[in-house]
Amino acid sequence: MSRGLVWVSGGVCCAIGLLSLIYSFGPTYTEGNCPSPSCAGINTALSLAGWDAMADIGLKDPAFIAIPMLGLGMMVLVGMNAVAWKQTGGY
Repeated sequence: MSRGLVWVSGGVCCAIGLLSLIYSFGPTYTEGNCPSPSCAGINTALSLAGWDAMADIGLKDPAFIAIPMLGLGMMVLVGMNAVAWKQTGGY
């Protein structure tokens, strides 16, 4: 595999991880307490949960993809950067 492809794959892994993190946290709703499929935003979410929704916020299913992908991408990019740093003598 060429070096450029490794750099790109590390960047893609980081991008997938970061984009998946957007959907990884938040309140989890079931059909019983969410009247619409989209849950209509934060105002509806807070009115359904009550004043304090912190107890309902947790990791959703995308977190189990986001966190490993972000870690893998960071390891690949840091490793490739270390190799490039050694090959150029630190410059």
